[in-house]
Amino acid sequence: MRSIKPLGRGGCHREISYMVIRDIDVAYLDINQMKQKLCLNIGSGLDYRESNEKEKWINIDKSIKMKSDLSINFIKEKLPFEDNSIDLIICKNLLSHIKYKNTFWLIREVHRVLKEDGIFSINTIHFSSRLRIEPALVQTYSVRFLREMLLDSVEMDDYFNFTDIREIKHLFKEKLINLKWTHDKVGVKGILSKVVSFFGSLFPSFCDRIWCYWVGGFDLIEGEFIKIGEI
Repeated sequence: MRSIKPLGRGGCHREISYMVIRDIDVAYLDINQMKQKLCLNIGSGLDYRESNEKEKWINIDKSIKMKSDLSINFIKEKLPFEDNSIDLIICKNLLSHIKYKNTFWLIREVHRVLKEDGIFSINTIHFSSRLRIEPALVQTYSVRFLREMLLDSVEMDDYFNFTDIREIKHLFKEKLINLKWTHDKVGVKGILSKVVSFFGSLFPSFCDRIWCYWVGGFDLIEGEFIKIGEI
């Protein structure tokens, strides 16, 4: 892979920047002239997303073995994009596979490159999930912890001894939080999963603190957060 230059409003004379994308040596993207939303799929894995008329997708993965547009160690390195240049960032099934301290780094980078009112969409494994015993999982999440990490990290110093945690405070606002009971989509389990997930999403804090201990767990937390502040 050749050197990567930031994507965004760079350059003194022409507001065009570039980066290496797939088998194309250089893909020029004029941010001002783009009619598509610029979207990042971080930790894309097997979920490679194709661009369409409305969205220009850039799939990012750490592993060069995975099909992606860009291979980068996103838990340690800066994302090669200009500040406030991205409309949408998704992280599907990623956060549970990286350590919390690396998650804070990634969140800071996500916030930096997102446009004002840009969307950060995630799903991750709930702490009560039956999937939590999988060897590949590093961390699990509760609704409360996810909210504190993204919305209000006042109490984070009680959990960890990181000097940069307060930088994450009040940088996002919550658009939605959903709890997903199981992955089943068909049959009786599928119907029951839809019903339980619906009520779980109406009362996520109740389910997080009471339901999971008395009735049963949820497999996934799904959330969308809107960028509101600056570091």
